[in-house]
Amino acid sequence: IDAVFSTNWYVNATLGDDTNDGYTPETPKRTLKGIMTSAVIAGDTVHAASGDYAEEGMYHENDAGAGDGEAVIQSRVVVPKGVALVSDEGADATHIVGASASAEYDVRGLGLGSNAVRCVFLSAGARLKGFTLRNGRTNGNSAQENSAFGGGVLGVGSADSFVEDCVISNCMAMYGGAGYAANFKRCRIFHNRAVVRSSATRSSSHDSCIADCNQGDHPFDY
Repeated sequence: IDAVFSTNWYVNATLGDDTNDGYTPETPKRTLKGIMTSAVIAGDTVHAASGDYAEEGMYHENDAGAGDGEAVIQSRVVVPKGVALVSDEGADATHIVGASASAEYDVRGLGLGSNAVRCVFLSAGARLKGFTLRNGRTNGNSAQENSAFGGGVLGVGSADSFVEDCVISNCMAMYGGAGYAANFKRCRIFHNRAVVRSSATRSSSHDSCIADCNQGDHPFDY
């Protein structure tokens, strides 16, 4: 019974199973969706073992056009309010992998479309630490707002969503190829693309970050 109130949860893309309880490193969930839809609450920490997290997807309540299948895209993981998602072995060994839109939904020939998958959505007070985010994509229609923002990570504001010690690479969006509306610390941001503007990040703050080889106008727009 005590385990239900634990502040630590565990996920393992290689050895886990979503029928496990996720309470211990020996009984981890397999997918990020599986662990985040458990009983995690603000103040909890989710520990991710090394591996590629490239299965399942989640919708978030703030996405523009929620309920309209043409507007909403999924993120590989939605980190709930006040929850920390941290890797146990760091960014080199632990990847969250998005996905391009399939050909029938790809509106620009760039993998942007309504069934693309962003890497991460961070709710208010959520924290992401020690991951590589790669291959995240968004909707290809700028009018869809949040669904077209932040191929790697979309937050709710630079004072409220936190990304630390991460590598963000090969992600694409209409605005904010790597990220949108988050606070980035000690991150490496490279080889991302924005179709319209802000090839690295937009509406974000940065501390001790390195960015290079991002494609598109104005890598950073604050």
